[in-house]
Amino acid sequence: MKVGVVGCGYWGPNLLRNFLQIDGVTVVGCADLRPERRQHIERRHPGVVCVESHEELLAMPGLDAVVIATPISTHHAVAKAALLRGKHVMVEKPLAGSSEHCRELVAIAEQSGLILMVDHTFLFTTGPCKVRRMTVVGTHRMLVYDDVEPVEKVRIYDKCVYDTRDGLPIHRYYDTFEEFRLAYRHGDVVIPSIPSHEPLATVCQEFVEAIRAGKPHQSSGAFGLRVVRILEKAEASLRQSGQAMPL
Repeated sequence: MKVGVVGCGYWGPNLLRNFLQIDGVTVVGCADLRPERRQHIERRHPGVVCVESHEELLAMPGLDAVVIATPISTHHAVAKAALLRGKHVMVEKPLAGSSEHCRELVAIAEQSGLILMVDHTFLFTTGPCKVRRMTVVGTHRMLVYDDVEPVEKVRIYDKCVYDTRDGLPIHRYYDTFEEFRLAYRHGDVVIPSIPSHEPLATVCQEFVEAIRAGKPHQSSGAFGLRVVRILEKAEASLRQSGQAMPL
């Protein structure tokens, strides 16, 4: 499978790197308007051909799919051009700047039998989504998940309230703070080893698998359209002092 990347600024190089690591995938080229960015990619990846415009990239022989990491204002035009050339497309979030543009892209992809996917990276992360820190208290242990921790994201505390079923003393009522404190057990802390992975690597792999299977992923163009519609309604609600907006 031959893939091209449009946009090699902040996020594009990460996409390029991950697609280069997928078996059976060749990154044949990338496009960027800035000469210094093209030169940077050519130095780091000598086998990748760098061109100035997405039109040049789309004209490369045998190109199967295009990944777009350009400013939001360009998403619609670049994605539409790629779909009309028969290329599968993955776009950085959001899919486009308006729901109207999103609808058009979804319609073209469906009519052409092409995969249209949006990189909503948090759908592919391990652990709780969109939660920085979470505590789960059970009958015998307490677990703390901290997403901002680089390595030790999960800690399990041997901490609980004594229970008479364990043969340990417990009172139903407490007259002093010291009696209340005696009802708790404070034990060791366990930090389990949890393998980590780069969520973007999973995004890229899922895009490739969707193309191979001919079936859209959950982060499809239709899903991207729903996200943009919600954002538009939220913005309209803010302009109307928080008035509820039907979806």
